[in-house]
Amino acid sequence: MAHGSAEQVGAVLRECGVRFHNHKARYITENRETFYPHTKKRLARILEQDDPHGALAARVAGWGMKEAAHFMRNIGFGHVSSILDRHILRRLAGCGVIPSIPKTLSPARYRNIDQAMKAFAAACGIPLAALDFVFWYQETGELFK
Repeated sequence: MAHGSAEQVGAVLRECGVRFHNHKARYITENRETFYPHTKKRLARILEQDDPHGALAARVAGWGMKEAAHFMRNIGFGHVSSILDRHILRRLAGCGVIPSIPKTLSPARYRNIDQAMKAFAAACGIPLAALDFVFWYQETGELFK
């Protein structure tokens, strides 16, 4: 909904069976106000920063580091940051890249593990996005994320 209020967006999300529809509706309307109508220009400025992944997580309401990484992968920036979900973390620990699977991921810890995964990918000669895909497949047996 390009012009709906948070309550209107929430009602639509509720009808669709979306969990936490009121929170998500608030994030949608906040982000719409932040980015619309100059979405491409504002997004381009974020992606040009030294840490676009962290900038997205900080700027987009309702997003953390993992959500920002998913978005970046989906728009063709999968080489910039890792999607550190439990499956990837399990493989990283299994390969000795990290000592263990952390219980929580603060932005700083996320960045440290992301850097470790990038270094591991480079040492293996595998592009980051491809390593992410291989780890995902090894853990889930699924080809699509």
